[in-house]
Amino acid sequence: MDSVRRTPTDAAFHEWRKQAKYLRHQVQLLRPIQPKSLAQMEKQLHELSNHLGDDHDLAVLRVKLAGQPARRAAETPQRQITSKINRRGLSLQHKALQLGSRIYQEPPAEFCHRVRGYWHNWRSG
Repeated sequence: MDSVRRTPTDAAFHEWRKQAKYLRHQVQLLRPIQPKSLAQMEKQLHELSNHLGDDHDLAVLRVKLAGQPARRAAETPQRQITSKINRRGLSLQHKALQLGSRIYQEPPAEFCHRVRGYWHNWRSG
């Protein structure tokens, strides 16, 4: 998410999506040790990766559309479609950043410490 904030490119958003999916799957594996809080985090990460995935799909569509030769008759509709793609992409990115701010508000070291505590409590019964 920090990379996206510094350089909000399609590639950066796509990389964030991959990292969010990895974390979601890791949280999913750990969910039995603290079902309530980790299930909520998993749900939020799933929503985040969906927003970022939809944004990536639109970015790919935008590139494909830009590579199509513009015909005189189709020029205006092509621009309108591109404009809609851009607006929807920005909306998805905005939603992702808002949700990401909530998910990642806890510093990584504190998150790891918290999950480690869940693990130790679970292991000790």
